[in-house]
Amino acid sequence: MPPSIQEFSKDTYMMTRIDSLNEFGILYVGIYILGNYVRYFPDEWMSDVETASPLSLAARTFSEVVEERMALLTLSELSRSYFIRHP
Repeated sequence: MPPSIQEFSKDTYMMTRIDSLNEFGILYVGIYILGNYVRYFPDEWMSDVETASPLSLAARTFSEVVEERMALLTLSELSRSYFIRHP
């Protein structure tokens, strides 16, 4: 039985193949989730930042990775070529 999701009682969607996200997709989804947390739960977010919680430290590190990699990854996705940053 393939993986499936049932949105409503009479609608069932089945996944015919399993695809994984590439680096661009992982960063995009991660920044989307982080943005939703910051936007919709500002009180919890400010509490995390003020106490330097592990979540806020991970978010800071993740944001630095996104800042460094996302521009080249976006260009790579749009041009269908893979670009590597020169050291």
